[in-house]
Amino acid sequence: MKGMFYIILASLILVGCSADRLFMLSDGEYLEELAKVTNSKNSAMFSNGGDEKKNMVYSVWNEDQESYNISLKDYVFSNRISEKTSGPSNYFLFPNYCKANNQVVFQYWDRDNFDIYHVDAFKDHARTQVTHTRENEYNPAWSPDGKLVVYEEGKAPKSFAEETSDTYDAIVYEENEVKENKLWLKNIETNDTKLLGRGSYPKISPDGTKVVYVSYEMDMDDNIEVGCIWIMGINGAMPLQLTNRDNGYAIMPNWSPDGKSIVFQSYSEYKADTDICTISAQGGTVQQHTKNPSEDFAPYWSTDGYIYFSSDRGSEPSHYNIWRFKVPTN
Repeated sequence: MKGMFYIILASLILVGCSADRLFMLSDGEYLEELAKVTNSKNSAMFSNGGDEKKNMVYSVWNEDQESYNISLKDYVFSNRISEKTSGPSNYFLFPNYCKANNQVVFQYWDRDNFDIYHVDAFKDHARTQVTHTRENEYNPAWSPDGKLVVYEEGKAPKSFAEETSDTYDAIVYEENEVKENKLWLKNIETNDTKLLGRGSYPKISPDGTKVVYVSYEMDMDDNIEVGCIWIMGINGAMPLQLTNRDNGYAIMPNWSPDGKSIVFQSYSEYKADTDICTISAQGGTVQQHTKNPSEDFAPYWSTDGYIYFSSDRGSEPSHYNIWRFKVPTN
C-alpha cells in the first residue's frame, strides 16, 4: 500500500448556484449542500471546528517557506483568515479547537521530534508546550471541557495526504509499523498523564466519557497493518470494535455532535482513493458518503450537521482544500 494514490479526475455535474447550497453528482455521488470552504493557492487540510459556521482551524502548506502553519477562519465562508503560527521550515499539523477554553492544540516539529503544543485561538501567538519527551507525539484532541488532551506516542501513522514537494514526509508516512503506538490522556491543569492503551488518532466523545481511536490488525497476507475503528471508555476500559479489515483501511475518526455516530476516512484495495464514511457508535453497517475520484480525508462533524473534510476534488492531484456537505437525516 502506498502513501499516495494516483487519481483520474472525472467530470462533475453541478446543480445549484449559492455558496450555502450546492449539489454535486459524480459517479453516483450525491452530497447535499456540498461547498468549497477554502480556496487556498497552496494546500489547506486537516480542518477542525466550523460549528455553526464559526472558528475553523486547519493547516496550510507554504511553498515559499517550506512549512505548514495553522490558520483560523472565524467565519468559514469569510475571506478573513488569521494565522495562528508562522515561520519558515515549521510543521504545525492536525490542529484541534476547543470552544470551552478557546485554545488550539496541535503537533509541532520541535527541532528533532514532534511534540504537542497549544495556542490561544484569538490572542497572541505564544505557544504552551504540553509534552516534553524524546518520543514523537501526534494527533492531539481536547476534551469538551478543555481540561484534558488525548494524543498518541510512537511512530508516524499514515494520513494518506501528500504534498508535491521534497518536504512532504512531514505528513506522508509509508508502511510504518504503528500498531504499538500508545494513547495517552493528559490533564492540562495537573500535568497528570494516564496510559489508555495502544492505537492512533484518538478523539474524546462530546459527553467526555469515551474515546474513539484506530487500532491495527494485519491484512490477509500478514505483511501490513490495517486500521480499524474502536471505541473505549475515557479510562481505557471496555473497548468495542466498530470496523474490521473487510471495511478497508480506516483512520482519522471523529464523533457526531450527539455522540451516536462516527465519521472517518477509509481506503481499500478495491478503489484508488480515500473516501468519507460513517458508522453507528454501536457498530453496524458502514455508509460511504463520498464517491468522487479524489482524495477525501480528515473529516470533522460540526454541531450544525455538516461534515468538513480535506479534498483535492476539482483541483490538481495533491492540491487540497477544505470542503463540507450536509449530513443526510433519516
